[in-house]
Amino acid sequence: MSSALALVSGATGGIGRAVVERLWQEGYSIVALGHTPAKCASLNTWFSLHPCAGRDAYAHRLDVRDAEALARCRTLLDDQLSLLVCCHGAAPMIAPALQTLQTARDVIDIDVFGTIGLCHLVGPYMFEQHRGSIVLVSSLHARQTYPERLPYAVAKSALSGLVRSLAVEWGPYGVRTNAVLPWQVSGLRTESFITARREATGEDLEELYRQRSPMRRLIAPEDVADAVLFLARNPAMNGHELVLDGGVSQSMWYQGYSETETSP
Repeated sequence: MSSALALVSGATGGIGRAVVERLWQEGYSIVALGHTPAKCASLNTWFSLHPCAGRDAYAHRLDVRDAEALARCRTLLDDQLSLLVCCHGAAPMIAPALQTLQTARDVIDIDVFGTIGLCHLVGPYMFEQHRGSIVLVSSLHARQTYPERLPYAVAKSALSGLVRSLAVEWGPYGVRTNAVLPWQVSGLRTESFITARREATGEDLEELYRQRSPMRRLIAPEDVADAVLFLARNPAMNGHELVLDGGVSQSMWYQGYSETETSP
């Protein structure tokens, strides 16, 4: 591989796919890690339909919980590795806190230990080159959360600690570590929540999301991809968590209110 290499986990999901396509457009070679063989095959097909001279790309199936499989990923990397983007993550299970012990273990195993494993994988390459960027795609749940989201909120909060720890420990080796904290991202996962709420209560959850946001919109996967690229390339960014929420965290309103009442 002759160009800078990016390793992207969770690359076949909505956010991960947007990140991969943006990095490909920006000149990176790509090693994309996904959990589903069919989606990895689809991404490999996309790469073949969008060739670029001097760059390579490959989608590879990987369970981030499998330490031996992670170790074998070394054969996919080289000294051009300059970026790790962790987009993988367990779905936010909805359950009362007292019913979530095993779920919490599973979510933390994927989100936290899986991410630490990937950081361990890329660290030696980045240390040797004295350069590198790690960007974690976390969630606004690291700072604010809903009821019955204990495993998800705990896992995302742990990623904040990981960002801080690596930023101060690996910074002297030329490795920067940052995170993106998006609010509700449009895509299949959010659509499943919207459909479930509509079927259970008849409530339009999508409209409630839009009313909750001062910008009256959800976050797009492409918004996250733009933020990842910014953090990857800005040499002054280290230990930062970039919130993408359209102003939700600045607003005291938790229920929708009439547009006519708030119009200038």
